[in-house]
Amino acid sequence: DDEKDSTVANGDIATTGAQIVAELEEKGVSELKDQLKSAGLSTSGSKSQLIVRLALWIHKSNEAKAGRLSFDGMTVPDLRELKQGLGLKGTAPTRGELIEVLNQSLLG
Repeated sequence: DDEKDSTVANGDIATTGAQIVAELEEKGVSELKDQLKSAGLSTSGSKSQLIVRLALWIHKSNEAKAGRLSFDGMTVPDLRELKQGLGLKGTAPTRGELIEVLNQSLLG
């Protein structure tokens, strides 16, 4: 969904974490929360927490869409840490469910 990637769309794709964060810092809290909500991520926390969460999602989503992110080599604790870092809601008790939730969030 292109709306989810509005921060990095329009040809000028921010690729480094610093570029992504710099773009997000320009936005207001309500705009950050709108983007987080449209990505299915948690909207709670301070502005800096929202930026970190959204920057992580944008970076990992770009990696996943480019085929550079594989969950196959990740351990269950790593998958859970990524899910938690993204602020994804809901439970995913098994490895398969964790991968499914992450794929749905990052690949749409």
